Amino acid sequence: MPTLESTASIISQLEEENGRSKLRPDQVAVAYRGPPLPFTLPDLVLPNILDLDNTDERLWVPQAPGVWFRPLFFSTSNGLFVNILRVRRSGILSRHRHAGPVHAITLRGKWHYLEHPWWATTGSYAFETPGDIHTLEVPEGVEEMMTLFHVRVTPLVCTV
Repeated sequence: MPTLESTASIISQLEEENGRSKLRPDQVAVAYRGPPLPFTLPDLVLPNILDLDNTDERLWVPQAPGVWFRPLFFSTSNGLFVNILRVRRSGILSRHRHAGPVHAITLRGKWHYLEHPWWATTGSYAFETPGDIHTLEVPEGVEEMMTLFHVRVTPLVCTV
Protein backbone atom coordinates (compact mmCIF):
# COMPACT_ATOMS: atom_id res chain seq x y z
CA MET A 1 0.00 0.00 0.00
CA PRO A 2 1.44 3.40 -0.94
CA THR A 3 2.21 5.80 1.85
CA LEU A 4 1.18 9.44 1.97
CA GLU A 5 4.79 10.44 1.31
CA SER A 6 5.13 8.17 -1.73
CA THR A 7 1.81 9.38 -3.15
CA ALA A 8 2.87 13.01 -2.69
CA SER A 9 6.20 12.26 -4.38
CA ILE A 10 4.45 10.69 -7.41
CA ILE A 11 2.07 13.65 -7.73
CA SER A 12 5.00 16.07 -7.49
CA GLN A 13 6.89 14.22 -10.23
CA LEU A 14 3.82 14.20 -12.51
CA GLU A 15 3.29 17.93 -11.97
CA GLU A 16 6.94 18.65 -12.85
CA GLU A 17 6.70 16.49 -15.97
CA ASN A 18 3.57 18.33 -17.09
CA GLY A 19 5.14 21.72 -16.42
CA ARG A 20 2.76 22.65 -13.64
CA SER A 21 3.72 24.36 -10.41
CA LYS A 22 3.67 22.25 -7.28
CA LEU A 23 1.58 24.81 -5.41
CA ARG A 24 -1.60 26.56 -6.43
CA PRO A 25 -1.42 30.36 -6.10
CA ASP A 26 -3.64 30.22 -2.99
CA GLN A 27 -1.15 27.85 -1.33
CA VAL A 28 1.93 30.04 -1.66
CA ALA A 29 3.21 31.03 1.79
CA VAL A 30 2.69 34.77 1.75
CA ALA A 31 1.40 36.62 4.80
CA TYR A 32 -1.65 38.86 4.45
CA ARG A 33 -0.47 42.46 4.17
CA GLY A 34 -3.75 44.33 3.88
CA PRO A 35 -5.28 46.61 6.48
CA PRO A 36 -6.56 45.02 9.69
CA LEU A 37 -10.26 44.48 9.96
CA PRO A 38 -12.03 47.09 12.08
CA PHE A 39 -12.33 46.39 15.81
CA THR A 40 -9.97 43.40 15.76
CA LEU A 41 -7.68 42.90 18.70
CA PRO A 42 -4.18 41.44 18.56
CA ASP A 43 -3.80 37.70 19.02
CA LEU A 44 -3.12 36.31 22.49
CA VAL A 45 -0.70 33.42 22.95
CA LEU A 46 -0.05 31.99 26.42
CA PRO A 47 2.79 29.46 26.36
CA ASN A 48 2.76 26.24 28.35
CA ILE A 49 -0.78 26.43 29.71
CA LEU A 50 -0.93 22.65 29.75
CA ASP A 51 2.21 22.36 31.88
CA LEU A 52 -0.09 21.80 34.83
CA ASP A 53 2.57 20.81 37.35
CA ASN A 54 4.84 23.82 36.85
CA THR A 55 2.38 26.71 36.91
CA ASP A 56 3.10 29.77 38.99
CA GLU A 57 0.66 29.57 41.91
CA ARG A 58 0.09 33.33 41.68
CA LEU A 59 -1.85 32.70 38.46
CA TRP A 60 -4.54 30.74 40.31
CA VAL A 61 -7.46 32.75 41.73
CA PRO A 62 -9.05 31.28 44.87
CA GLN A 63 -12.78 30.68 44.37
CA ALA A 64 -13.72 28.56 47.40
CA PRO A 65 -11.87 26.25 49.83
CA GLY A 66 -9.97 23.76 47.66
CA VAL A 67 -11.13 25.44 44.42
CA TRP A 68 -9.18 27.82 42.14
CA PHE A 69 -9.43 29.02 38.57
CA ARG A 70 -6.77 30.25 36.20
CA PRO A 71 -8.13 32.89 33.84
CA LEU A 72 -6.84 32.55 30.29
CA PHE A 73 -9.12 34.92 28.41
CA PHE A 74 -11.95 37.32 29.24
CA SER A 75 -13.86 39.25 26.59
CA THR A 76 -16.78 41.34 27.73
CA SER A 77 -17.29 42.67 24.20
CA ASN A 78 -17.56 39.17 22.75
CA GLY A 79 -19.29 37.63 25.75
CA LEU A 80 -16.95 34.78 26.54
CA PHE A 81 -14.28 33.61 28.91
CA VAL A 82 -11.82 30.73 29.03
CA ASN A 83 -10.31 29.40 32.22
CA ILE A 84 -8.92 26.31 33.88
CA LEU A 85 -10.79 25.16 36.97
CA ARG A 86 -8.65 23.35 39.57
CA VAL A 87 -10.32 21.43 42.38
CA ARG A 88 -8.42 19.70 45.18
CA ARG A 89 -11.35 18.38 47.19
CA SER A 90 -14.25 16.07 46.58
CA GLY A 91 -17.92 16.85 46.85
CA ILE A 92 -20.41 19.31 45.39
CA LEU A 93 -18.93 22.50 43.97
CA SER A 94 -21.99 24.38 42.80
CA ARG A 95 -25.36 24.24 41.12
CA HIS A 96 -25.49 26.71 38.28
CA ARG A 97 -26.97 27.59 34.92
CA HIS A 98 -25.30 28.95 31.79
CA ALA A 99 -27.19 31.20 29.38
CA GLY A 100 -24.76 30.28 26.58
CA PRO A 101 -22.95 27.13 25.47
CA VAL A 102 -19.98 25.74 27.39
CA HIS A 103 -17.14 23.60 26.07
CA ALA A 104 -15.10 21.63 28.62
CA ILE A 105 -11.90 19.60 28.22
CA THR A 106 -10.92 17.57 31.26
CA LEU A 107 -7.17 17.87 31.72
CA ARG A 108 -6.87 15.84 34.91
CA GLY A 109 -9.15 13.88 37.21
CA LYS A 110 -12.85 13.17 36.98
CA TRP A 111 -16.12 15.06 37.48
CA HIS A 112 -19.77 15.00 36.50
CA TYR A 113 -23.11 16.71 36.88
CA LEU A 114 -25.60 15.04 39.20
CA GLU A 115 -28.35 15.62 36.63
CA HIS A 116 -26.62 13.66 33.83
CA PRO A 117 -25.40 10.06 33.44
CA TRP A 118 -22.03 10.90 31.86
CA TRP A 119 -18.64 11.35 33.54
CA ALA A 120 -15.89 13.67 32.32
CA THR A 121 -12.53 11.95 32.76
CA THR A 122 -8.99 12.95 31.79
CA GLY A 123 -8.88 13.70 28.08
CA SER A 124 -12.64 13.95 27.57
CA TYR A 125 -14.62 16.74 25.94
CA ALA A 126 -18.06 17.85 27.11
CA PHE A 127 -20.50 20.27 25.53
CA GLU A 128 -23.07 21.88 27.81
CA THR A 129 -26.20 23.22 26.17
CA PRO A 130 -27.41 26.73 26.97
CA GLY A 131 -29.96 26.94 29.74
CA ASP A 132 -29.13 23.62 31.40
CA ILE A 133 -29.10 23.68 35.21
CA HIS A 134 -26.57 21.31 36.69
CA THR A 135 -24.71 20.47 39.89
CA LEU A 136 -20.96 19.88 39.56
CA GLU A 137 -19.48 17.10 41.69
CA VAL A 138 -15.93 15.79 42.04
CA PRO A 139 -16.11 12.23 43.44
CA GLU A 140 -14.25 10.80 46.41
CA GLY A 141 -10.76 9.55 45.56
CA VAL A 142 -9.95 12.27 43.02
CA GLU A 143 -6.95 14.18 44.39
CA GLU A 144 -7.08 16.90 41.77
CA MET A 145 -9.45 17.79 38.95
CA MET A 146 -8.50 20.32 36.26
CA THR A 147 -10.80 21.25 33.42
CA LEU A 148 -10.45 23.90 30.73
CA PHE A 149 -13.79 25.68 30.26
CA HIS A 150 -14.74 27.90 27.31
CA VAL A 151 -17.91 29.71 28.38
CA ARG A 152 -20.08 31.82 26.11
CA VAL A 153 -22.14 34.29 28.08
CA THR A 154 -25.19 36.09 26.85
CA PRO A 155 -24.97 39.83 27.42
CA LEU A 156 -28.00 41.13 29.26
CA VAL A 157 -29.27 44.52 28.25
CA CYS A 158 -31.32 46.45 30.79
CA THR A 159 -33.13 49.61 29.86
CA VAL A 160 -34.69 51.66 32.59
